[in-house]
Amino acid sequence: MQNDAGAPIRVLFADDNAEIFTLVVGAFQRAGFAVDAASRGDDALSLYRAARADRQRYDFVLLDVAMPGLNGYEVAQCIRVDDSATLIAFFTAFDEPMAAVRAQVVHACGVWSKPADLLRLPQMIEEVLNAT
Repeated sequence: MQNDAGAPIRVLFADDNAEIFTLVVGAFQRAGFAVDAASRGDDALSLYRAARADRQRYDFVLLDVAMPGLNGYEVAQCIRVDDSATLIAFFTAFDEPMAAVRAQVVHACGVWSKPADLLRLPQMIEEVLNAT
């Protein structure tokens, strides 16, 4: 699938679980997405800022909630300082009662539970992008 500009969907993905990281990055690549990935929150934020400096944007950002460095919520808060439009979702293995509230604070489009059907994530992102 392509974005509105006719380019591959560009995704920033961050997760510190090595197995999930490998599976999800592979699923995005097989779906034809352009994916940048990090295993730490601060590295994800650096990738985001580097893209913005090059006048590039992500179509979608998928962040693990609990990561070394900055957690997913902190990364999203930093992104929202400069960017209110990029779609952000959280990915978590924790049953966190406040997850939905914390997601609303940064205007995230969802909180997805692990273990999800990891190979279905590209389709889930396409569905969100098509709905907006």
